[in-house]
Amino acid sequence: MVAAVAFVALALLQNWSETEKALKAADPWWIALALLFAFGSMIWMAWRWNAAMRAAGGEEASSSRVIGMFFLGELGKYVPGGIWSVLGRAELARRHGHSRTVAYSGVALSLVSCYSAAATVALILAIASSSTSSPQIPWWPIAIVFVGGLALLHPSVHSPVVTALRRVSSRPLDVQSPGWPTSLRLTASYVPAWIGIAAASCFVTRSFGPHEEIARIGMAAVTGWIVGFITPTPGGIGVREAVFIGLAGLPLGTGAAVAILCRLVFISVDAIGAAIGWTVLRYAKESPLPATSVGLEN
Repeated sequence: MVAAVAFVALALLQNWSETEKALKAADPWWIALALLFAFGSMIWMAWRWNAAMRAAGGEEASSSRVIGMFFLGELGKYVPGGIWSVLGRAELARRHGHSRTVAYSGVALSLVSCYSAAATVALILAIASSSTSSPQIPWWPIAIVFVGGLALLHPSVHSPVVTALRRVSSRPLDVQSPGWPTSLRLTASYVPAWIGIAAASCFVTRSFGPHEEIARIGMAAVTGWIVGFITPTPGGIGVREAVFIGLAGLPLGTGAAVAILCRLVFISVDAIGAAIGWTVLRYAKESPLPATSVGLEN
């Protein structure tokens, strides 16, 4: 997170002549609304992670505990390497009652489902904005991510992996391979989170004045998240902003200001969420996870 803050400061200095004018004109009420939507979107992601854990064979956990683990684990994405957010979240889940296999497979399932939903939202927004944007939005790379994500969720792809792990493991694995309908429902359940992220970026853009191509702004924001996730940069620092500036169709100074403020909004969400999550996990009374059936009832 320190690197992310340093990046924002460096970006502000490098583009200060053009960005200063845009920042002075920003309406703080729109930014406050963006912060609210951003926080709600991340809480929604945390809540759906609980469903992913159950779909992988885990047991029910309280929403407060899951949200706390999610936000603390998210701090790992700011560490170079890209794998630390997965390790952090999975290890927190393991320490709070889930088995190692369920913890790691649940995180993997949640990430594939989450970013498949992101590709879905980005693809719809790209198609919606292509009729009014000039030049046209290259939506086919997003379509490739969308198809690839759904393919990874199909039982014919992940079931053989689970079977192979059971054969080579020296001890029983309690992980389950979710069926196709379950995976699709889980993916669909992440869509509201990405709509919220797209909306937060649109609100930040609106703080600098009205903008007609709302669909394009939302598409640029969500696509930036996807590319930032795929690349190994910590937290997608720099990558997410570059993609947004390149796709949003905004003037350079305004685009840089929007990208930087969006980064600050989500850094604030991560920091606040981690502080709340640490408090919840530190002082909440621990209780065994009750057994439940696998599904998406949550």
